[in-house]
Amino acid sequence: FGTDTWWRSPGEKPLDGYNAGLNPTEDEINEVWWYCYQSIYPANLILYYLPKVDRKRIYKDDANYNQALGEGYFLRAFHYFRLVQNFGGVPIVNKINPGDLNTDFKRSPASAVYQQIISDFKQAVTLLKDFNQLEYGKISRQAAQHFLSKVYLNRASAVSAEQKSFRGSKSSDADSTAYYAQQVIDYAESTGVLALEKDYANVYNVKLANQELNAPKVAETDQASKERIFIVQYTKNTALNGYSFDLPFGVENAQSAWFASEYERIPGMGGRQLEYGRSWNKVSPTAHLFDIFGYRTTGTGPADLGTENDNNRYDSRMYKSFRFAFKAWGSSSSMPKWDNNQSGWNYNPNPALVGKTRYTTGDTAMVFTVQRIPSSQLKADAYKTKYYIKSLTQTASKEGAAESISDLRAFFPNMWKYMDPNRISFNDTKGSRDVVLARLGETYLLAAEGYARAGNYAKAVQYVNVVRKRAAYHDGEQKPYQVWKIHGGANNTVNTEKEMEITTNDINSTEKLVNFFLDERERELAGEFQRWNDLNRCEKLLERTKAYNIGTGADLIQPFHILRPIPQDHIDRLANAGPVSEEQNPGYY
Repeated sequence: FGTDTWWRSPGEKPLDGYNAGLNPTEDEINEVWWYCYQSIYPANLILYYLPKVDRKRIYKDDANYNQALGEGYFLRAFHYFRLVQNFGGVPIVNKINPGDLNTDFKRSPASAVYQQIISDFKQAVTLLKDFNQLEYGKISRQAAQHFLSKVYLNRASAVSAEQKSFRGSKSSDADSTAYYAQQVIDYAESTGVLALEKDYANVYNVKLANQELNAPKVAETDQASKERIFIVQYTKNTALNGYSFDLPFGVENAQSAWFASEYERIPGMGGRQLEYGRSWNKVSPTAHLFDIFGYRTTGTGPADLGTENDNNRYDSRMYKSFRFAFKAWGSSSSMPKWDNNQSGWNYNPNPALVGKTRYTTGDTAMVFTVQRIPSSQLKADAYKTKYYIKSLTQTASKEGAAESISDLRAFFPNMWKYMDPNRISFNDTKGSRDVVLARLGETYLLAAEGYARAGNYAKAVQYVNVVRKRAAYHDGEQKPYQVWKIHGGANNTVNTEKEMEITTNDINSTEKLVNFFLDERERELAGEFQRWNDLNRCEKLLERTKAYNIGTGADLIQPFHILRPIPQDHIDRLANAGPVSEEQNPGYY
């Protein structure tokens, strides 16, 4: 959230509102900082003590010893990467002094942190085993290569001289981005143990439960998709999902609650439903997100709806990422009835229908549309459908300012990716879904963007089109009715791979490739916790947030917001703290 495509609900939005709540004492800022350093410490323990042990007594061969050492390097690099993206320069703690309590930590410049991250990931690449030699969920060489590619892309994306210096960018960074992503792709294509799902919907399919608790490995199910390079594993037994001081019964994967609307407020819904999720309503999509899905970069935005430039004719990812329709599950007596109150939801200009039940149990209750239909027109045309129609204009865009905040929070398409029907009940938030941290679909886009930034547009197009053709509608596929009713697409028997292909002309300049990859990554990775950093690394955070975020943050975001504040708790614990300008990021003191 806090971007052009995602915003956070009122009352929970310091990171979205860019207001006074975004300060050095904010809990969410502190948690990122402390969890990262709490993970760096045991990584340092591994790297300090492991070389001191008699490896032959503990490891049956050097490969197992190297794997353990490689995991230490990977975990340290992984968490420093999170830190540098959020905070810029941070203290580099890469060794331990047994028995000593150290309270003297000086911040290193971001360029030095990047160098530490690259060094650690490179060490991990040389030590870790390949994916097919490990149990599913273990850190592999391919996971290290994937993240090393992302680190280089962060540096390669810098545009201004200031940011190039800040990140320590080098002219070879784009080549390095492509090189390490290419290593993963070559491995996948040569072994077949990693592969893109043929159907985009299956990347996050959850039809099957997690592995049995006593199974030595995860079965080849949707939880072990071949596309997944690195995941955090969960199980339906919450006692086995780790420990937290806040949640001593086990850490829950509650992402399903983050991306669910308050659909239970739909008249006749009958409360929460297991398959629709339990809403915490933390993150909501903006209308601009759906424009990114639907309209080609050569088009003119919403005006292209239903024309050949409307990409939803060909691209399945929007309707496979979001639920656009909800059914009513309440009792017959709870169903809404038509009335003649023009200010209400159930207004109908046809007197003969007033007092009659609008829909019944099991019927469609609400459908979202990407059409920009004013609420006044929706009410005037209410008699045309029994179910409610919500335009994204009213639910998630600046044009919807006339709508109540509670409605803006409540009604938007749910994200499919995190829905978890294996929860205990419709009110429970404890999920059992694995968290995907790296998948092959992104690896192809990393390689493509690296090649594009290095000027090899033909190779970039090749890999972009692998991802885009996978996202196409295929022969015989059942498409949502909106494809032919709203977007003007063909019937269910037409393969749209050809229409999904791009050419070098779409990305053969810096401006073109930046805008294209920002949009393409959001189409492929929407909701996968990438957007803030993607905008930031491309120096587009302020521009796009101001243009499309619907919260107050669009008006309040400032140039210093490209970094988060250093937690005050950390500064207060320093024995020899320097001046505040040294210890804190600009704009937060």
